Amino acid sequence: MHLNSSTHRGKNVACPFCKAALTSASGLSHHLETGSCPRAKNINHRTIFQAISQRDPNGFLTNKLLTYPDSGIQNIATNAT
Repeated sequence: MHLNSSTHRGKNVACPFCKAALTSASGLSHHLETGSCPRAKNINHRTIFQAISQRDPNGFLTNKLLTYPDSGIQNIATNAT
């Protein structure tokens, strides 16, 4: 974990809005999704998801799989569960 810190990896990913230096693409995603970018306050998780959804008409990236196909496994949960 320590070796993956910004001290060892550097900050090679720049925010396209405020040019903040970040360690990874996931760090950039977090920066934007939490509304932390001072130059993109209107961008958050919801607006990013909506933009991706509009460009993903078949739901390859944004379609959540809420149920799994029945594979013959019997559920043994009780009413008390």
